[in-house]
Amino acid sequence: MNKDVKIYTTTLTPEAIDDILVGETVSRKAFYRQEIAEHWDELTAEERALVAASDAVLIDAADKVAEFWRVDSVASIRERDQPPKEAWWWWLHEIAEGAFPAELLPKAARP
Repeated sequence: MNKDVKIYTTTLTPEAIDDILVGETVSRKAFYRQEIAEHWDELTAEERALVAASDAVLIDAADKVAEFWRVDSVASIRERDQPPKEAWWWWLHEIAEGAFPAELLPKAARP
């Protein structure tokens, strides 16, 4: 299994979501998700399904992790690199606020 997929999906489960509420751990999810996006075509169907399930968990927990996204290293990276909105994982604070365009969220996570 792709190592980034394994790291990203291991703690993004409904049972473990409260355990990731440590700034460093939370911010790393954006970096792993970025790597996954850059190599999406190389993933197996099983890996894609795992990522999709973890994406849904992260989006559902956006309100829990948004405080880290506003002030952690993710904020400085986001400011510096200006990632596009299609890279929704950099914008969890806006997802939590309801300010993020729903059509840019993964289909499985859309309201």
